[in-house]
Amino acid sequence: MPPPSKEEAPVELPTYARSGKRLPADGGEPGRVVLAYCKGFEIERDATSYYKRLERLKQLPTASEIAARSKEAGQSLTVQQIVERDWVIRRDNAKSSPTRCKVLGGSVDKGVAVIVLEADLNGKRQRGTATVVPTKGKWRVQDHGDWAVIK
Repeated sequence: MPPPSKEEAPVELPTYARSGKRLPADGGEPGRVVLAYCKGFEIERDATSYYKRLERLKQLPTASEIAARSKEAGQSLTVQQIVERDWVIRRDNAKSSPTRCKVLGGSVDKGVAVIVLEADLNGKRQRGTATVVPTKGKWRVQDHGDWAVIK
């Protein structure tokens, strides 16, 4: 009798994703695009780390940006204050965006890939899908939706 397979059973696909060719567990190239998409929503743990990253990438606000933001705020702002405000906005926006994504599989039909993934969304671990389409020869995430809390 052969030993039991250590491979997990393929993830169950939503009904609308069952036609077409099944993708490997990692989602293949469309799955990698979804992971990169999710990574774009991840933020630093604090404003200081965010400041250091912007500094390293030479993306700190310029003098003209500081002047414009100060005028908007009706008060004089420092670079640090602007970065802290931006970090708070990014942190709040990240709550409704998928982070810590794990691709579970998917399918591709008529040039459209549907990727099944787990991610942290709105403070809970959830399972959902992402639609990935080819644009100018490269896969791009078109949308993500159909999320449900993992029980």
